[in-house]
Amino acid sequence: KTYPAGIENGVQGFEITGYAAPMIPGDMVRDLILVSDMGLCPLCGSADHGANLQVTLADPIPMTDEMKRITLRGTLNRVDDPETWQAVILEDAEIVTR
Repeated sequence: KTYPAGIENGVQGFEITGYAAPMIPGDMVRDLILVSDMGLCPLCGSADHGANLQVTLADPIPMTDEMKRITLRGTLNRVDDPETWQAVILEDAEIVTR
């Protein structure tokens, strides 16, 4: 994997908007997959999914409506594991708008 020099030490305050699907079902969730379109969600049945971002929230939230866009802010860190295609993860994320 190759990365731009700007994310070598992570990017604090990285903000992104998309549709959030819980990685593990439950009333309160901390781990999400953020996608640009729920029709292209890798956890929603489609094998032809688009780009997605794994998110770990700073605090668990109640999962209410997956059909609304959500804006998150956290630290974008590289995933250097050569055994996965995953490039980055957003960690310690907080909700900006819901």
